[in-house]
Amino acid sequence: NAIIDNLISARQATPMIIVMPFGYTQLPGTQPAGVGPGGGRDLFARDLIEDVIPFVENTFRVLIDREHRALTGLSMGGGQALFIGLRHLDMFSYVGGFEPAISSGRRALRNKEAARMSSACPGACARKTIVAGAKKASG
Repeated sequence: NAIIDNLISARQATPMIIVMPFGYTQLPGTQPAGVGPGGGRDLFARDLIEDVIPFVENTFRVLIDREHRALTGLSMGGGQALFIGLRHLDMFSYVGGFEPAISSGRRALRNKEAARMSSACPGACARKTIVAGAKKASG
């Protein structure tokens, strides 16, 4: 957890707020749901978009435009980042999945980008790193 602090101190990274919410979202009084279709994946997406991001924006002094927001994750978090980020490109200029856990079930992949990604590496997505980002306009 000190790596990014060291980079910021050395002026090798832009100061930023890193938010790491618990990925197993659950409704009050229920057990944590899984991440597959119909599981906690949709609840986590809703929680992140409707609760976590507005909380951060209302609590801290942050830039709230798309160009200053990224979404990344590792393993299950990588799958969640791709699932959420590719569906909300209006909110995130960078989306990254590091060794993402992506469901191979076609029902779980409603987004055309995610479906293409899944077919590009069937059964092996857990060993891949996928990063998508917006290019800065020159000028």
